[in-house]
Amino acid sequence: MKFNAAAILLISGPTSPSIDAEIKSALSEYSLSVNDIQKIDMAGRLILAIEISLDKAHFAAIEKEISALCAKSTFDCAMELL
Repeated sequence: MKFNAAAILLISGPTSPSIDAEIKSALSEYSLSVNDIQKIDMAGRLILAIEISLDKAHFAAIEKEISALCAKSTFDCAMELL
């Protein structure tokens, strides 16, 4: 499938062994491609950056779902079209 946009998700919060799996599970429900994942886990804090290719029409839905997931897990997140 061809995608017409790219985006980056930035997630930060306390170190959590499950947040990676929760984010990946949420993303798996959409037609997208994960291009890169970078993770820093230092001093009890986690910073996770995920670059994806997606259909631009799905951006708002993905952003809403990831934001809700982060809010219930006490993580901060931002998502931006590149």
